[in-house]
Amino acid sequence: MPYKQWLPSSPAIQNVCRSLIPFSLQWVISPTLYCTFWSLELFDLYVPKQRYTAEINRLNKEEERLIALKQRKVAPSEPHSFTPKDSAELERVAKNAARLKDDQIKQMDHCKFVKSKKFEAELDRFFVVPTNGRFEDGESMDVDQNVSDHLGPENAAKAFLTLCIFPRALYSPDGAFYCAKFILRLHTMNTPGFYTLQCFDYVVNATGGALLCVTEEEAQNLGIFLEAVWSVIVDWRYGNGDATETEKRYEKEVMSKVRI
Repeated sequence: MPYKQWLPSSPAIQNVCRSLIPFSLQWVISPTLYCTFWSLELFDLYVPKQRYTAEINRLNKEEERLIALKQRKVAPSEPHSFTPKDSAELERVAKNAARLKDDQIKQMDHCKFVKSKKFEAELDRFFVVPTNGRFEDGESMDVDQNVSDHLGPENAAKAFLTLCIFPRALYSPDGAFYCAKFILRLHTMNTPGFYTLQCFDYVVNATGGALLCVTEEEAQNLGIFLEAVWSVIVDWRYGNGDATETEKRYEKEVMSKVRI
């Protein structure tokens, strides 16, 4: 296939991604993660189910109103009869409702496919996690001081935020929301080498300084990112108001994914 060389998993693209990561940070963040992050879109991670449901329900109600009008089952206060214009509108509403239902199913299937092919298949290669004094490829951890200063999970979170999260979150509203969803995807899948609370801690600490050197539009995008992240943290902290239930949920969704 002529386009095979442009696939994110191709050696050529992996080498390009590797060249974009500073050498000292290649020991903590992999080209696979870098390529995956920058090659996906919000459509690949998130299905706005509530928005789909609300719009489908609105179209269904409008369809029911037009059908009732067609069958003359209307309130006495509604004077006009079923016209050719109403007939065209009924057809349009019915088609749009069916199209939205089909689109939702297709997007849900697509997100499942991305989760399976891009995350579950490559998850263990996102962050470089040393085991028994060696890295995944068997290379010894005996590296120079400049590199060793960047090793460790705390630097992995910093590198991920610096090279991936903040540049994309500042760029656009969709990018900001995508970044929040990407972090949560790494969390829910218990990604090796990724510490969610530590990542959130760096996000909060870096925001204050970032606001002093961004444009108004970038600040708005950053606000979208923070709101999406903070809503999850608040949910972990307060839940539905039941302290016991909230604690159990926190243990399950957060503490059970903390790697020592």
